[in-house]
Amino acid sequence: MDVSPVTLRCAGALSGSVTVQSLQATVGTLRHALTRLLQASDPSSLKVIAGGVVLSDDAKTLQDYGVTPASRLLITKGAQGAAGLHEAEARLARLERVRAAATRFASRSFDSHSFNVSLENQSGVAVAFDAACPLLLC
Repeated sequence: MDVSPVTLRCAGALSGSVTVQSLQATVGTLRHALTRLLQASDPSSLKVIAGGVVLSDDAKTLQDYGVTPASRLLITKGAQGAAGLHEAEARLARLERVRAAATRFASRSFDSHSFNVSLENQSGVAVAFDAACPLLLC
């Protein structure tokens, strides 16, 4: 097991890098290091994303989430407590906006033009459109 310090590149609220003791460090440890660098008051106000996955469980290690030395972290600041939207509600709101945009696009008249639209999530997995799923993504 490699326990040498790892420097991870960051974007978003922190443009630069953060160093952790190893990839066995917990998300909580990373969040506290980011809190110090950003001079934030509450570690839970930071959202950390790696490879399209939100690192939400502070007890899990970075390695558990698939973080590697080549990973780039996206850091955002904002309320995540009871005052902020719950993650599921925010996801539903985003999906509803995508559905509305797709509906508006589909209702346009394009005469004889044909379009083939395909979407992928941040992991590169194709997103399925299904009439039986009202939120578009099943």
